Amino acid sequence: MDPLSSILTGFKGMRKEKKIPLWLRSNVVDPALMDANSNNEALEKKGLTREMYKARKHQTGKHTLGERKHLSKISKGSKSFSHELGPKGGICLIHPRPHSFVDLKQFMELQGLHNSQLQLTAVLKLALVDLEERHRQANATIKEKEYLISNLIKSKRSLIERAFKLRAEPESAALDVSSLFTKIERKDKIENGNRVSTSAN
Repeated sequence: MDPLSSILTGFKGMRKEKKIPLWLRSNVVDPALMDANSNNEALEKKGLTREMYKARKHQTGKHTLGERKHLSKISKGSKSFSHELGPKGGICLIHPRPHSFVDLKQFMELQGLHNSQLQLTAVLKLALVDLEERHRQANATIKEKEYLISNLIKSKRSLIERAFKLRAEPESAALDVSSLFTKIERKDKIENGNRVSTSAN
């Protein structure tokens, strides 16, 4: 079975279960397929002619009373089928609408807001870069000052230790001098005593 016949057979089978809208059938049956399937032209000519005739009548709006009743049934079926194609059926149909002056005005306003946001973002980025540079310089200055303060504290401790040492040295020298004077006095007393004893003898 060729593709066109299988499509028609499938639509006939689906027609028993669900009503297929006429516009869908007219779009599926493409007249260009007649040239591609020339070998089955005799079998399909009648069905294609009927479908093309119905599609032409559907476009021009010229129908008999019976066809109008039939088309009203088809339109009801197309409504149910389009309802199945809607959001509840899992398929979102996008219906284009003409752009009005209000839409254009809203679009221009949104475009202006978008451009303003872009400019503001660029300004904020520059300000952020400047703040980051200042923060880096401040951190470098703080580290340098911390290094100087640490060196000053070390120097202070060294000076205090040196002062204690210098203070201890004079005290030790004074003790040595006083001890020396004490020894000299004792020596003088001993010598004087010896002299007195020798003179008495």
